[in-house]
Amino acid sequence: MLNKKPLKFTFIDMAVIIVIIAVISLFFSRMNQVLAYKWEWGAIPSYFFFLDPVTGKLKANILIIGFFTTIKLSIWSTL
Repeated sequence: MLNKKPLKFTFIDMAVIIVIIAVISLFFSRMNQVLAYKWEWGAIPSYFFFLDPVTGKLKANILIIGFFTTIKLSIWSTL
């Protein structure tokens, strides 16, 4: 049986994690300032489902259809 030393969380580990979080935060902050794009999150649900004008029923849109197609393909590929 191998005797492994337990991993210790050191000051350097904490410093690296803080630096990585700071760099990611600065990146997204800078992109928010530079792009100045107003996100329209209200449009997103219409890509999942839509109201059919003929029947008046809620139907799956392209993202849901693509998701289930991917699931079917992965099931068929494992058989």
